[in-house]
Amino acid sequence: MIRHPKMLNFNNKFVLVLCVFLCLVNFISVALSNEALRIAGMGGAFIGISSVDAGIFGNPAALVNVKANNLSLAFSVENFVYDELSEAADEQFASKLALRSKPSIYYSRTYGDMGFSIGYLSDWNNTAKFTIENTQSSYIVNERKFEAETPFFTYYDTLWENGVALGFSQRLQTAIVGMRLKIFRQTAKRGQLISALFLESEHGEDVNPNDPRQLIPAIIDNLEHSIRRDDEVELDLSDTGLDFDFGAQTDILTKRLGVKGLTAGIILTNILHRNLTGRRRSELGIGLGYEPLPWVTTGLDLRKQFAEKGVTVNFGWEIRGKWQRGALIEAAVRNGFDISIAQKQFAIGFLLALGNSYWEYTLTKQFKGESYREANHTVASTIRF
Repeated sequence: MIRHPKMLNFNNKFVLVLCVFLCLVNFISVALSNEALRIAGMGGAFIGISSVDAGIFGNPAALVNVKANNLSLAFSVENFVYDELSEAADEQFASKLALRSKPSIYYSRTYGDMGFSIGYLSDWNNTAKFTIENTQSSYIVNERKFEAETPFFTYYDTLWENGVALGFSQRLQTAIVGMRLKIFRQTAKRGQLISALFLESEHGEDVNPNDPRQLIPAIIDNLEHSIRRDDEVELDLSDTGLDFDFGAQTDILTKRLGVKGLTAGIILTNILHRNLTGRRRSELGIGLGYEPLPWVTTGLDLRKQFAEKGVTVNFGWEIRGKWQRGALIEAAVRNGFDISIAQKQFAIGFLLALGNSYWEYTLTKQFKGESYREANHTVASTIRF
């Protein structure tokens, strides 16, 4: 797998942030669930759900429901494929790698009837094919010289998007409204990295080239190597832009029928519909969130991308509990479905808290045509103080 130098710098920074975050867990006393993990575990349903873990992924109107200070970090691996390809006549090794990763970190809190959030999110999608061709060698008798060359070829295709999201929400008399500003940068690279390992050796006239017992040690003793590289770039594009999301939520049927815990929501994402290196489509969604019991949450969303056919349906539920057994123990189980013309996915997620540490895992997988290795695996840790 070939990584762009900027990607390497980003990965080093991300590892540093992760280490700092894990150290903070030992000093801050209360934890909470991660918004991205909850949404994924509930099949993508979030528009009408009033959540205390709101951040930079869901309905920005839900920020007024955040309790205290929330700091969350998540890391996902999806579409992971590594296969060794069939060897061709002129190849000694060939493999293919595909990987997508979405690290993020955000902070959110409320001030009276207002909610705020700030976060960094990234999406790195990379595919690569690596081949090693057969070694070609020769011995030039007149020059008493041995030469060998082994070519390496790496085909790469990378799209990386990263940026900052700022959210704000305000509680009004009968509803909550919110907006989110996203400032992001996209970088796309595609090409072929050509490398070759060269071996050279020359020996003196005292070595008999017809005697292997003399020739082979002489070649080994005088062997020198070098590596040559060349990057044939087909595509190298970068662009920066900004976009907006708008959302609203309101309680329904509370006064008329006395139903409590039922919330309706609406969200419009990517309002500016920016066409950068990777297209960002505008989307309209409506949803319902319902909490029939304090420990049960359900959600149902309908979403429509303006440039795509059909409607996406998201449905999910969450059951959570809390126990005091010396240390505080909390747990949650989530399940959901994401159904559209393009895909049919199911999701399952888990949360476990032991004392001060909260950890979460979510699996999102296609019903057919996708292995568990290729599915989306996401882990996260969250703190509230």
